[in-house]
Amino acid sequence: MKRDEIRIVKIDVKKLKKSNVNIIDLTNPAVLEKKVQYHKRLRDYAKCYQEVLIEGNISSECLKLVYPAAVVNLSLLTKHISELTI
Repeated sequence: MKRDEIRIVKIDVKKLKKSNVNIIDLTNPAVLEKKVQYHKRLRDYAKCYQEVLIEGNISSECLKLVYPAAVVNLSLLTKHISELTI
């Protein structure tokens, strides 16, 4: 993958091996405050995009490629992200 390529995947969390990953649900206000204490901008992004972080290894069987094309125009990427229902 080239540096300017972005690929978007959908992760099937039901297939994740729970022992191999740590799921950090930043949609939970208490978790968000604890994990991102001193970074207001990051908290705002996490709220806006309903972010969930995954620490650990994600096997390929849990991934589905949603947007495979190279994207260099960020406004185009933002448009496609807003159209996705994950």
